[in-house]
Amino acid sequence: MVKEEYVYKKPLEIKKLAGVLVLIAIIIVVSYFIISSSVKDCGEYKLGESDNESIQCFTDASADCNRVKIILVDAFGLGLDVLTEIKGRYDSYCLVYDKLVDGPSDLIGLEESCKIPMDVFSTGSMTHQQRFEYCSGSLTDWIKAKY
Repeated sequence: MVKEEYVYKKPLEIKKLAGVLVLIAIIIVVSYFIISSSVKDCGEYKLGESDNESIQCFTDASADCNRVKIILVDAFGLGLDVLTEIKGRYDSYCLVYDKLVDGPSDLIGLEESCKIPMDVFSTGSMTHQQRFEYCSGSLTDWIKAKY
């Protein structure tokens, strides 16, 4: 008859190993969320400029509704600077956030959140009527009153 040998590990060694494995798993999960939640910053773009790296950066990144942001300088031709940030996809929508960051003091801070269907977003342009349909917030209300 063959005797079976049992290897006995000390409970402390097993606990250390389990702790290290848990720590590694936590690091992997946190790293994934940090990388996937980072927003690409494309800088500033003054409307009307033709060869601008910032707008090319934004256009390339936003094509598939990837997370990206840009400041549009002199947006609407009214001396307003608008932070536009693509927040990413949600179901079949692209989430976009706009905020006035510079201009007349009574307008700074106006903002809107947009939930744009991907088929509309992928065209690259939106009419004011579509903006009113897909966006809401104080900036949307101001644009409605202005136009």
